[in-house]
Amino acid sequence: MTLFIDCSYTRLNASNVGITRVVRNLVRHLRSTPHQFGDVSLICFGDYQFRKVDAESLETTPRSSVGAANSTGAPIGFAGAIIGMLRFVTSSSLRSAITNRLPLAVQYQLARYFSSAAYAFAARDLAPADIRSGDVVLLADAAWNYNAWECVADARSRGAHVVTMIHDLIPLTHPELVDRLFTEVFHVWLKRMLLYSSALVCNSQATRDEVLTYCHEKGLHHPEIGYFHLGSDFKATDQSMSPDGGGKGATLADRSLSATDRYILVVGSVEKRKRHDLLLDAFERVWETHPEIKLVVVGRPGGGADGVIERLKSHPARNTKLLWIVDANDDELANLYRNARGLVFCSVAEGYGLPLVEARQLGCRVIASDIPVFRELADEGVILFPTHDTDALVTAIRRVVEAECERVHRRDQWTWADSTRQLVSVIAQLVGRRVDGYALSGVRGSTLEQGE
Repeated sequence: MTLFIDCSYTRLNASNVGITRVVRNLVRHLRSTPHQFGDVSLICFGDYQFRKVDAESLETTPRSSVGAANSTGAPIGFAGAIIGMLRFVTSSSLRSAITNRLPLAVQYQLARYFSSAAYAFAARDLAPADIRSGDVVLLADAAWNYNAWECVADARSRGAHVVTMIHDLIPLTHPELVDRLFTEVFHVWLKRMLLYSSALVCNSQATRDEVLTYCHEKGLHHPEIGYFHLGSDFKATDQSMSPDGGGKGATLADRSLSATDRYILVVGSVEKRKRHDLLLDAFERVWETHPEIKLVVVGRPGGGADGVIERLKSHPARNTKLLWIVDANDDELANLYRNARGLVFCSVAEGYGLPLVEARQLGCRVIASDIPVFRELADEGVILFPTHDTDALVTAIRRVVEAECERVHRRDQWTWADSTRQLVSVIAQLVGRRVDGYALSGVRGSTLEQGE
C-alpha cells in the first residue's frame, strides 16, 4: 500500500512559506519515518492522470521560513517559468487592466484552461504514477490551481482512496479579502473535491468546523472529515545576539538589531487579511510612550495590500524604529523569535497560524486576534485581543513591552514528526485502515467525528 502525495504547486515554487512549507515538511517526515502506509511516492497533476515526481526536486529550493532566494516566490526551472507567466497574467495589474473587464464566467474559463495547460506542460516528461486499489492519494498542496479532480477521478477509478486537505476556507468565508476570480476558482474546486474525495482532512479543528458549517449552510454533501495540527521544529535553546548582531545563530536579518534592542515581531506575508495597517496604527501610538521599542516586520509582499506595502516602504520610522525584513531563513527567524519581546498576529482569518506555534515553542509571548483557530492554539503565553480593536491592541502591546517576566515555553509542544504521526492516524481512520503502533485516543488532533 502506497501513500501518494500531490506536490504539483510546491515543486514549481521557489518559496517555502505557507502551504509549500507544510507540504515540504510533511513529505520530509513521511519519507523518513516508518508508518503503516509503507511506501511514499510524490505525484503531480498531468493530463487526466497523476505523474511521478522525484522527491529530491522538492529540496532544490532554499529552505526558508518567510521567503526564499527569490523573495517574490517565483517558480523555478523552465517549466516553472510557464507557471510564473501564468501567475503574472492572472494576478497582476495586467489582468486588472484587461481581464477584469470580462465577465467573471469568461475569466474563470480562461484561468482554468491556461492553468491546467501550464501544469500539464510542466509534467509532460514525467511517467504516469502507478496508483492501485487500496493506495491512498493525499492532496495536501494548493490543488485549486489546477483541475485536480480530473486526476482524482482516474485514481478513484483504480480503487484508490483520495484524501483532500483543506487549509482554510478564506476565499469563501471572507471574499472581500481576495480577488473575486480566486473566490470563484476556489468555490468550483471545493464542490468538485467534495464530490470526488473519499475523505477530507483539515489542519485544525477550527478549519474543520468551518468546513462543516459551510457545507451545512450551502446544502453540500461532504465525506468524512478529520483534523490534525501542524508542527514546528525550532529548538528551544537560547541564542542571544552579541552587540554587533553576530552572536551564535545570528545571520543577515539579525544584523540590523543589537543585543540591547527591544522589539516586537510580526511574521507573515504582507497581505490584506494580516492587518498590518492595524498594527502600524497601533504602533504609532505605542511609540508615543515607548519610542525605544522597534517593530520588526518579517514577510514578503502579498496580494491586495498595495496601500500598506507602500506605507511600510515610505514610513518615517523605516530603518530606524520600523524594520522590514523580506527574506529570513529558519535560523534567522528562530533568533528573532528568541530575542523578541513578543509576536503580534493581527489576522482577520487563518486556517492555522504557524508563527504563533513557532513563537510559543521558543518562549516568545504572543498577542493575537481573537479568532477561532488562535483560541484553539493559545496557551498561557498568548494574549487575545478583539479583532479590529486598535485600542485593545495598543494596550496589549504596552503590557508585553512593560512586563519583566521570564520566557516560558509552551508545555504541549509538537514537532513536524508529531504532526506527521497525527496525520497518518487520521488518514487511517478516515479510510478505514487499521493503525499499528498508534494509540489513537492519545494522539493530539486525531479526532474524527462522523455522521455530521
